[in-house]
Amino acid sequence: MAASDIKRERPKVGVGVFVLSPDHPNCVLLGRRKGAAGAGKYALPGGHLEFGESWEECGQRETEEETGLHLTGVRFSTVVNAVVPAEDYHYITLFVQGHVDVQYKSEPVNLEPDKCESWTWMDWDNFPPLENLFEPLRVVRLQGESWEECAKREVEEETGLKLTGVRFSTVINAVVPAEDYHYVEICLQGSVDLNHMAEPCNLEPDKCEGWEWVDWDRFLPLEDLFEPLRLIRLQRFNPFSANKPNI
Repeated sequence: MAASDIKRERPKVGVGVFVLSPDHPNCVLLGRRKGAAGAGKYALPGGHLEFGESWEECGQRETEEETGLHLTGVRFSTVVNAVVPAEDYHYITLFVQGHVDVQYKSEPVNLEPDKCESWTWMDWDNFPPLENLFEPLRVVRLQGESWEECAKREVEEETGLKLTGVRFSTVINAVVPAEDYHYVEICLQGSVDLNHMAEPCNLEPDKCEGWEWVDWDRFLPLEDLFEPLRLIRLQRFNPFSANKPNI
């Protein structure tokens, strides 16, 4: 049975934080989970992305709430699609990384003992075995729909085109509070399989007026773009020069 045949709630969005410290070279901060999914396994600080919050803000907030540490230079690191159907678990976890502000506090305090047994600095090259890591940290492809599979399915359903070489491109946190709109948009790119069909068809006319090819260097005005695409343009992302995902 395909992942799309099982109708469940949309995946939840979480943020994990690679906490780095000049006092602990090549180490990240890990805690052993307690009283929740993945109990007994090692995980990074982090939690749910709240409405209207950037993942950098979420990473800073969650780290301070759980460990008392302040972070500087927080930035996006990578993203994981973690699925465990047997546990009805599906999270898209965005990972950020930041450095401990040692002028404020240099060592963690366990501020949520009901959720974490303790915090410890773990050398990245001497990490716990995979089976001892909480699912998002394991970064393992399970049997749920990957975003590559989702992209190929959606493009074919909407345009009839088949894609090849689909890969992660960038990620956007799109928030429009006035419209009660908050989506984390994982963007991929792929090439049209010309052996199947070269031009798109409008297969969902109730959702789309029509498809057209637009020159990336002669693009539409920002005010005419849907919010995720508008943000991509504002960030000056270019799919033609992004040969490798920035992780």
